[in-house]
Amino acid sequence: MTQQLNHPEKTTAEIKKLLRRLGSEKEDVRFVAEQELFDLGPPAVDHLLVYLKKLASRRYALPWIMLGRFVITGTLGSFMIAMVDHLLGRAIHIGGFIGAFIGGSGAAAYPVYRDFKRSRNAAARVLARFEDVRAVGALAVALEFSDEETYSAVHSSLLRLLPRLQASDASLLSKRQRECLYRALGSNSRLTVAILKALEQIGDEEALPYVESMTHFYMPDVREAAIACLPYIQQRAEQERIRQTLLRPSSANETTPVFLLRPTTGAAEDNLKQLLRPNEE
Repeated sequence: MTQQLNHPEKTTAEIKKLLRRLGSEKEDVRFVAEQELFDLGPPAVDHLLVYLKKLASRRYALPWIMLGRFVITGTLGSFMIAMVDHLLGRAIHIGGFIGAFIGGSGAAAYPVYRDFKRSRNAAARVLARFEDVRAVGALAVALEFSDEETYSAVHSSLLRLLPRLQASDASLLSKRQRECLYRALGSNSRLTVAILKALEQIGDEEALPYVESMTHFYMPDVREAAIACLPYIQQRAEQERIRQTLLRPSSANETTPVFLLRPTTGAAEDNLKQLLRPNEE
């Protein structure tokens, strides 16, 4: 692991600038930014987690951003080609027009995706260098988008961090992050064992079918880890079921106030008149 140096504290604006440099085209700029972020120590973890969450939210908007650039740039490029042909007195060639549209728009849209991908991978690599269990959720997501270099760093980090999770850390992982861990089960024996070890502490009812499937896995170490993990998950699932039962509102039929306050009629009224009749003797 790279040695961590002690540098003067940086302002939030300086840290944001470092985060932006993670998407730089220049490898040396990215390298320096990664090292400076790492040298910040534990405070950098919070910034990296926020940054990766921001990038994750941008992931849904990215296709629309690329489409916008594609259309705008392609239209402008085609318009310029048409104007040049018009000024030169040449007929507008439909093939050149379409080629200019596709070529220009593609050239403008691709850098958006490239910079996004570079930033996300670099941030995950820096985060993977910290010994902080708060990073587990973000690193679990990074397993599914990282390049070869980043995957190696993320994988090594999860092997170290997952077994350190305690029951009190359950809230650190979102539903999506947990699902990334479930999908990683069976992909690699060491990682699978580490995930199962973590699920002993933070697993819930949703993890139950995934852990049960691992009890039949073909690798003995994975099977043993799953069998050891299963009782913890089952106990937690049963506790949750009991808790939900206790919280469930009673469905018993209650006696309505209308029934309780129903006025007396018939014989009861006759008896009342009998009691109030004056004595004739």
